[in-house]
Amino acid sequence: MTGRIVFLIVLLGFFVGCGGGSDNGGGSDLVGTWKQDCLYIVEDETYDDVTLTFSGNSFTLTGSFSEDANCSVPVFSASQKGTFQVGAEKILTSGDTVNELDVTSTEAHVTLHDELYVELFNLGSTCNKTDWQKDVAVDVLGCDDFGPNKIYDIFKVDGNKLYLGDSSEEGVGESPDNRPTELDSDFFTKS
Repeated sequence: MTGRIVFLIVLLGFFVGCGGGSDNGGGSDLVGTWKQDCLYIVEDETYDDVTLTFSGNSFTLTGSFSEDANCSVPVFSASQKGTFQVGAEKILTSGDTVNELDVTSTEAHVTLHDELYVELFNLGSTCNKTDWQKDVAVDVLGCDDFGPNKIYDIFKVDGNKLYLGDSSEEGVGESPDNRPTELDSDFFTKS
């Protein structure tokens, strides 16, 4: 469970994609709002709603995580804001053309909406805190439990789909030399 929150907070480096045939373009392709609606995450047995918005050189991410397939009762939610920079274009071994994407978080918050999660976070001293409360947003920027504040990712826009890098292995995305080398198969849809 905490791993999935880490995924969200550290987000922009952590998805996967399949190849496409269209040109990837640059940062202007990112501008707008992108959504993943009620995606089932097997390893956490949760359903996640995530929205990413890119404007200028800033991004905003919001997400809610539910245990029901309709995503109607979130057990926790997270938000993140910061800046991004699009880097060099490169070709992956899969043949996909992607761009580098550096993301710096300036704000990150987690809100627990379920007493069981409050208990788990308090017992685990998540972010060295034992006073987590239901429905109270907690600033988690800089908390090691939620990953680094800067992510080194890759991305590809294919029509109305945004694919981000697969950083499912530990340490991937934590330095410029250790960017993802594949795209995540899960994608965001432009809204």
